[in-house]
Amino acid sequence: KAKGKIVGFVDIDLEIPAWYIPRFVESVNGKVDGAVARRVYDLNFNGIVRWVLSKGYIWIRQQVLTLPVHDTEAGYKFFKRDKILPVLKTCKEPRWFWDTEIVAKALQQKLCLIEIPVIFVRRHDKTSTVHLVNDVVEYLAKLWKYRKELSL
Repeated sequence: KAKGKIVGFVDIDLEIPAWYIPRFVESVNGKVDGAVARRVYDLNFNGIVRWVLSKGYIWIRQQVLTLPVHDTEAGYKFFKRDKILPVLKTCKEPRWFWDTEIVAKALQQKLCLIEIPVIFVRRHDKTSTVHLVNDVVEYLAKLWKYRKELSL
């Protein structure tokens, strides 16, 4: 529904602060087609599980889908609207795997993406919607299915 020249999204929980938005918009106003966040963790004991899961997924995803973007799952992405709309029309995933799908498809369509390091600060005042075992199994299944689709 966004009508601007640059479109994007951030996760609603703002574990990556909104003050990064101008930096992303400025980057996309340049020579690149999109900018995606690369999370840098404020690592402490309470955030260790999230860090391990994130790094584990990145490693597995890189083994299954070799992509030049490190952190496909960060919920902070901005694109040139005219470049990303054709890619969005091909995306099928309605849930979290959409982050991986849109990055992979954007790269497949030869969009030029950059990663911008951002501080990820886990909010402990909210309840996570992640269901550890079910979500990990679902992600791995979707990752494998997506790879099979690419090799058709």
